Amino acid sequence: MKGKRILLIEDEALFRTAVRIVMTRRGYDVVEAGDGDEGMQCIISSILEDNPYSLILLDLIMPKVSGIDVIEYLIEEKIETPVLVITSMLDFDIEFFCSRLKNISVLQKPFSSKEFFRKLSEMLGTLSESGGKHEQQNI
Repeated sequence: MKGKRILLIEDEALFRTAVRIVMTRRGYDVVEAGDGDEGMQCIISSILEDNPYSLILLDLIMPKVSGIDVIEYLIEEKIETPVLVITSMLDFDIEFFCSRLKNISVLQKPFSSKEFFRKLSEMLGTLSESGGKHEQQNI
């Protein structure tokens, strides 16, 4: 996964840390943001530095600036970075809203690491190098 730079926007510190550890072990370069405001600052910096993210992992329900606000920003600024929404609050309205982005997918918490890396690989156009290890582990 060399060169795959991922922005993880998640307000739950334990979940964010677990995801970062699992992804780092698989070779991803993970940048963490603890809320939507911090995440949007990371997105803006990556654009200014011409160092875009390969993917944004985004929780929807966060204090201050929500994941929905981040998606609105991505739409308004025509930022085409793929987004994988990770949320425990999934309904038709959220799925419909998320469909406004060109390259977006939604994964409902809790999920197994197998589901997570399958979805990640689909979005990044890569195959998992792990061979399915830890398939039953939940994230």
